Amino acid sequence: MSFKDCIQDAMDDPEVSASKAHGKEAQRIWEEQAAAYERQGYSRRSAEEMAGADVKEYFKRKSGDDLHRALAEAQVRQSIQKRVADHAKPHKSAATSVERMEMESRGLLQYARNRLTNYLRDHHQNLLNKMTKPAEQINIVRALSGEKVDDAAANAMADSIRSVVEELRLFFNEAGGVIRKLENYDVPHRHNPSALRRAGKKAWVNRLLDDGMIDWTGVENYATGRPFQVGETKPPRETLERFLGEIWDNIVFGKAGQGRRSLVSRRAEARVLKFASADKWMEYNKDFGDGDFFKTLMGHLNAMADDIAALRTFGADMEKGIQFEIDVARERAKAEGRSELVNTVWDGWAKGMAKVFRGPGMAPQDREVIASLMSTVRHVMTAGMLDRAIVPSISDFSSAFLTANAAGLNKGNIFSAYAQNLKAMIAEGRMTTEMAMQHRWAMSTLSDAGGAVARFHHDVPGAEWAETLSSMAMKVQGLSQHTDNLRFALNLEFWGKFAREAKNGFDSIDPDFRRALDDYGIRAEDWEKFRNGPKYTAGAQGRKLDRNDPLYRKIADPLEAQGLETGDLEVWSPVNGEAVPAADFLNPHHWLANTDLPRREAMDIFMKFQGFVEEWQERAVPTNRLQARAIFDPTAYGMVPGTFVYEVMKSAGMFKSFVGAFTINQIRLLHFAPDMKSRATHGAYLVGGMTALGAVAQVTLDVLSGNDPSNVNPVENPAFWWKAMLRGGGLGPIGDIMQAGEMRYGGGFSSYLAGPGVNLTQDLWSLTYGNLSEVMEGKDPRWQKDVIRILRRNTPLADTPLAGPAVQRLIFDELHKIIDPEAQKTLRKAAAARKRNTGNDAFWPIGSTLPERAPNLGAIIGGQ
Repeated sequence: MSFKDCIQDAMDDPEVSASKAHGKEAQRIWEEQAAAYERQGYSRRSAEEMAGADVKEYFKRKSGDDLHRALAEAQVRQSIQKRVADHAKPHKSAATSVERMEMESRGLLQYARNRLTNYLRDHHQNLLNKMTKPAEQINIVRALSGEKVDDAAANAMADSIRSVVEELRLFFNEAGGVIRKLENYDVPHRHNPSALRRAGKKAWVNRLLDDGMIDWTGVENYATGRPFQVGETKPPRETLERFLGEIWDNIVFGKAGQGRRSLVSRRAEARVLKFASADKWMEYNKDFGDGDFFKTLMGHLNAMADDIAALRTFGADMEKGIQFEIDVARERAKAEGRSELVNTVWDGWAKGMAKVFRGPGMAPQDREVIASLMSTVRHVMTAGMLDRAIVPSISDFSSAFLTANAAGLNKGNIFSAYAQNLKAMIAEGRMTTEMAMQHRWAMSTLSDAGGAVARFHHDVPGAEWAETLSSMAMKVQGLSQHTDNLRFALNLEFWGKFAREAKNGFDSIDPDFRRALDDYGIRAEDWEKFRNGPKYTAGAQGRKLDRNDPLYRKIADPLEAQGLETGDLEVWSPVNGEAVPAADFLNPHHWLANTDLPRREAMDIFMKFQGFVEEWQERAVPTNRLQARAIFDPTAYGMVPGTFVYEVMKSAGMFKSFVGAFTINQIRLLHFAPDMKSRATHGAYLVGGMTALGAVAQVTLDVLSGNDPSNVNPVENPAFWWKAMLRGGGLGPIGDIMQAGEMRYGGGFSSYLAGPGVNLTQDLWSLTYGNLSEVMEGKDPRWQKDVIRILRRNTPLADTPLAGPAVQRLIFDELHKIIDPEAQKTLRKAAAARKRNTGNDAFWPIGSTLPERAPNLGAIIGGQ
């Protein structure tokens, strides 16, 4: 009796407990393997015996995988139960867990980037989103593919990338995933589902097989645990077609190829195919991947960080994990007889945030063009409307001050590090300064060109040129550099604070800092493991100074004059010649890379402490808080890109998640304050600091727009201070409405709520239908005015600091004069309206080709 017949008898026998699905799977694998062995020259009997052994090995491995996953799921469920039991407000437990999952993902992503600091310093996207050193980048791909490359730098970079990718694989498996180590694994790969769907399954499969793209000696057959091809004998084409067809289904429809059905194994998809050469990989990646190696690698790091954090927090099925946490919280509420702990609003918020974290689904095939087009339009609008975002971002210093004050951090250290590294950025002409290199810190802009854009706007991919425009707008004005630099300065202070407190037990830590740690769920046992871990000493870049060096004495003498010991003091001289004392740092990234703790335990500690840093960093520099995005992002409500409701909601929500993030951050800081006096103090600092910095931003914007600074006298111009307060809190458009009756991109309060997309639609409607109607009614159309209005409001980079007045006066005003006979009249009315609404004169008036004078700085106090 053959193996297949034995399996069939077992399935037919009512006395035998056998899964018919598993039985059919075993029969299929046995038949395919037996046929394959026969083709290789084995006798039928030997082929059947070898195929039977393969089936046994397959189910043995599958059983081990299932046990590994089950144990990981059990650990996750225990963690969830503990989180609910420890949460003071259990009805918020699931939402809190989702937010912390995102913070832990951010921390792990930064860890991976930091491990690639040398690579990112030399290989990143420039102002035009083009890769620096493209030739060396190709050599790196060749080295990763196992090809011999006569380029020491490329080989070293390839080794670093392999190391990071392998470390993330181990983290993923430790969390319950199943990605086996593949020998000679080369380049991380990400498939583009839309590209595969457009090509179609048959064409895609034929392309890979006919063009010889795949090296089948390096592709694992799950049934045997061995490669599909051994030696020169190739497997049957129908076997490969079925295998590739399952992969296509898995990528396009989310179906699981070869038994893969959940998050724990879906990351293995990108490792399934081993390409025949670097050239074949680049050819495939161009047509069916991310387009270039850099995007693929960064996307891989991002996706792995997300999945590891999700696995650790909720298990293989995020939705089921969240529901389990909600159910446990409700059971606690029932046991305690507290009906107020059952809150469906927070339950829905948790599920909505999880959807946003996971990202929007793929647009329906018939809506794909619409989704891409609308995303492209929003990217262009972002470049056109946020090209001066650096000015109001001055208020980041106020929120950083408030955050540092609440957590017991040294505010002077933060702003000193910011200034020092900014100076180094300018002097060295790059973002990865020697100061950043000392700490192995990779600025996120180098790996995520749209990172600064994401502070204000998230979207599905649009046209590449539009994404380049929006990221360029952030870089040109310096917003990317500012955001990254302030985040780096905050991390330095957190690491320094950790090191300064490391000598203390948990109960002896600075009270404010201890409350912050405790509020995030860090306990005494966590602190003991972390504080006794590896630290390092760093100063500014340069050489270590001798005690008799004048620069050393500049630091030591004042300390000794106060009777302090300086025997252990180290001072380093940076490139700029300023003496800076060395300091100890307890950096979670360095700690994880060098700790002796077991990997899972080390990951638990790292995730807690770096997640804590990420949470407080978000409070200091508002970027893209998940809770705020879940309010405005249609993905949270189950909408799909390309559909009418999704696109309307997405456009209406533009630029609002930043305001939401800022507001949520301040509410949390107020709640964190220990008593009413502290809350009142925080509130006073908040209003005062935001108003003061908002005033600075407004006056700066006045001058950058070609106008004299606004009169800040509260008696003569009280509206200025209302607008300053709103601008300092991220509500500049509302300030514009209060003062001028409309926003910069047009419209009043209703238009603000509806989003800039509505105004653009109205402008386009007026340009087309409105003018056509006037022609049909025998009236003279004013299309020229409509064209100029659209260009002024939406042209990318048109209002970039320092260039804005020149673009408006020399391009748009002059173009207006050329195409519109009534331009002079329109420009005079615009100048009068601006004067009436703001009260300040213009030194470069509307309609003038050159400035008439220098700005009247005396106008700031009402002077003439």
